[in-house]
Amino acid sequence: MGECNRVTVKIAGQEYTISGEMSREHIMRVADYVDSKMGEIAKLLPNASSVSQAVLTAVNAADDYFTVLEENKGLKNRCAQLEKDSSHYVQLWDEAKKNFLQYKENAQSSLEHRDQLQKLFNEKTVEYSRLSDAYEELKRQNQMLQAQREVSTESAELISQ
Repeated sequence: MGECNRVTVKIAGQEYTISGEMSREHIMRVADYVDSKMGEIAKLLPNASSVSQAVLTAVNAADDYFTVLEENKGLKNRCAQLEKDSSHYVQLWDEAKKNFLQYKENAQSSLEHRDQLQKLFNEKTVEYSRLSDAYEELKRQNQMLQAQREVSTESAELISQ
């Protein structure tokens, strides 16, 4: 159990000694609040007895208390909803990150595949060029052979005549 603090306070013009485990400042704040509420009631109902004023002050303080409890409950619900939303957004973020990494991996794989295809294309282009040159050479040789055959055929015809 903590240390017990004793504080003398003034509420509605009368002195009271309040004991409690809370700090001196806290006890004084509570007493100032009650004194302030008692003053409000006394201004509104100056002819009411001090007991009636005290009861109305207690009712108003209880109203403040329950209002704060409801606000606190609302804030707790809001906090729980925010935590739930936060968890959902963290999950969405993790999924987005995972999807991005998968996209990045797929993109890298596609780039590597493109590079392989480009290399193969370049090799085939070189091979095509080599084969095209060989074809042109064969075509040229064929034309020379045909020309020689024609010359041989004409010579043979001339000799046979």
